[in-house]
Amino acid sequence: MIKIKYFLVLTLFAGILVSCAPKNNYERELIFKRNFKETKEPELVCNLSENTILLSEIKYFTLLNDTSFVVVDGRGAYLYHISGNFKKQFGNLGQAGGDMISPSLVYSTSNFVYIWCSSLMKFLIFDHEANFRNELSGFKRGIKKFVVNSSDEIMYLYTSGFLDDSGNKVVDVIDIYSIAENLSKKIGERGPEDEILSTFINSGGLYVDTDRLIYLHPGNLIIHGFDLNSDKTVQYKIDDKTFQTTKITSNIRDIMKDIRKLTDYLHNNSYVKGFYAHNDQFIIVSEIGQYEFDVQDRVINTQKRKVKLYILDSSFNPNRTILFDYIDSPNFVIYSGAMYFLTLDTGGNDQIITLNRFSLNEE
Repeated sequence: MIKIKYFLVLTLFAGILVSCAPKNNYERELIFKRNFKETKEPELVCNLSENTILLSEIKYFTLLNDTSFVVVDGRGAYLYHISGNFKKQFGNLGQAGGDMISPSLVYSTSNFVYIWCSSLMKFLIFDHEANFRNELSGFKRGIKKFVVNSSDEIMYLYTSGFLDDSGNKVVDVIDIYSIAENLSKKIGERGPEDEILSTFINSGGLYVDTDRLIYLHPGNLIIHGFDLNSDKTVQYKIDDKTFQTTKITSNIRDIMKDIRKLTDYLHNNSYVKGFYAHNDQFIIVSEIGQYEFDVQDRVINTQKRKVKLYILDSSFNPNRTILFDYIDSPNFVIYSGAMYFLTLDTGGNDQIITLNRFSLNEE
């Protein structure tokens, strides 16, 4: 049995998290001087078998190891071999223990697979062979992202939060949840731009190591480092003029209820899509540029939309950025020196779902 104070007695990572910085006063502003445009084709890892039967609308995926990965769609969660062969379904469709209705997120540790069911507002826990182990329920807020610490004791949830009285600031965004104690600690706030851009599926960034929680809101390149021992936060700001978001001065409720205003804002602004740690580096994934609507063909044109990666060392020193053409994938996974993503190929008579990757190693 762990105590709720467990996650407040972890040691401070030297030199990173020092004090709670005043608003707009950053520990360091980061400028990237090496920028690369990636033009080579991605490497095909596999085609997913049985995808037209099982997968209707992919929400999320993750790699478990070198041989297995998990795909979540609106109806279920499925275990695949890295060859693309279907292995097993996680749970069943329903409301009983171990069942799910509309899973939307998945996260894995070395021991377990955690699946968030947004309709039933619960987490389902399985082993790596898709055998049901436990579930956690009673959550009151929608969840955009979550991570679990390496000991499978604490969950860190990026939630929908709630609006303050002004209607323009969202507070208590991060929920630090002790699994054994069923106790929470809520922190963090985000602005109206972040709230609108969180409409994008899987927006924002979240990561935890032994002594700190790192998160980014969708609407800016500000890295928040929360010290799990002292409760203090330090911020690092990336200076990049290609990442642009329009400041919102009106009440965000007015935008959220007007589909045209909401769509226009989403189509014309950059946003953070993920934050990852790999090989003593941090990697931020974002989308920049604009979507355009082709009136004649009534489709979204993505030629000006790009995926941009910011790669930093473990002390938040800038290394390089990499720019990719737009990739239509629910999320990205950084694993073994590569960025993995799922795509749907609609060419020909059959729809084929593929797992692909770009190497992130410098050549």
